[in-house]
Amino acid sequence: MINRRTHLRIETLDRRVMLAGDVQIEIVEDQLQILGDSLDNRFAIEQVSRRVADGIRVTPDESTSINGSKPGLPVIIAGSYQNAFARLGGGNDEFKWNAARHRTSTVQVETGEGDDFVILENLRSSDQLQFSNISGEDHLSLSECRFDRGIQAIADGGALDVTMQNVHALDAFIEIDDIKGELLRSSVGISDTKFEGFVRIDSESGPLDVTVENTRAASGYIKIGDIKGESSRSSVGISDTKFEGFVRIDSESGPLDVTVENTRAASGYIKIGDIKGESSVSRVGVESKLDESDNVSTILITQSRFIGDLQIDSDSSTRTRLSDLRVDGRTNVDLGSGNDSLAVLDSLFAGVAVFRGGTDLDVRSDSDGSLELDVFVLGGNRFRSEVLIDQWEEVIDLDGAPVANH
Repeated sequence: MINRRTHLRIETLDRRVMLAGDVQIEIVEDQLQILGDSLDNRFAIEQVSRRVADGIRVTPDESTSINGSKPGLPVIIAGSYQNAFARLGGGNDEFKWNAARHRTSTVQVETGEGDDFVILENLRSSDQLQFSNISGEDHLSLSECRFDRGIQAIADGGALDVTMQNVHALDAFIEIDDIKGELLRSSVGISDTKFEGFVRIDSESGPLDVTVENTRAASGYIKIGDIKGESSRSSVGISDTKFEGFVRIDSESGPLDVTVENTRAASGYIKIGDIKGESSVSRVGVESKLDESDNVSTILITQSRFIGDLQIDSDSSTRTRLSDLRVDGRTNVDLGSGNDSLAVLDSLFAGVAVFRGGTDLDVRSDSDGSLELDVFVLGGNRFRSEVLIDQWEEVIDLDGAPVANH
């Protein structure tokens, strides 16, 4: 009998090496330079001490190396600087910088491709913050910062989420340009902030959500451009805020929800354009719940004052409520086409007040047989000048006063 032994050969698997991202950081001729590569980089920077000359401490996570060192190893970069320039490169990057109130001049951040997070804290700049991206969904967070010559954040081809808290700046310009590919939502949140000049938020495409709370500015302008493709709802909320000059909200297309509460401005202008492909759905009565699938815009202004004029124009179906409002100048509400509802309650109008509804015919719904009307409800108001109520299919005066020109 022949014994045959079977010899098993064990082969060693090739060891896969996970590449670590690398960030080159140095101080050259009074400038802090931060250059990322095409991989994901995650790192934080902070001042070593209150002495500027002591330099900065860079702490990466375990997937990132600094200047070719071991991944995850903190590195100290010695030297002082005035300007800062960061180009994060490709990949999904996370960059946090706590400047410990170190005063700089110009600060530039370029995120490049990928979805990036940039957090700036306790930064003082005698010049301007310049932030830019070219794709992806980026996030910029500013807290406890001061920029003497303002803030400029531009997204050229990607979505952008911006948050500002306890920021002091000359002005702010945030622009989201034409978003490539899918419809991406951007957002801007500003709280406890002061702008010596204007704040302008401009979205050329894609839905936008804006909230402004407890903020001071010379003027404010929010523009939402022509949204490509499907109709998608945008929103603007302003509360506990003061504008020395005007506040303007302008939407070219897509349904928009506007809420202004406990706010003061020299003048106000809200414009909602023609919603493409809108259904003829409207809401009769200002308290009805809004279904977000409907292409109906909403405007709510309450507990606010306009020293000058207030103008509201809409070319699509809009549900509007004005309450506890004071307008010292002229008031002009023209809701135009679409089936609209307007409630004006407990407000004071010192100047001429004009409230115009649409010119659409009544449309009977197939579902419940109810009428879709242009409805105007008013009550508890004081008018000190001429009042014009025109082009409404149904007018309800809660005070029981004759509905006519006052």
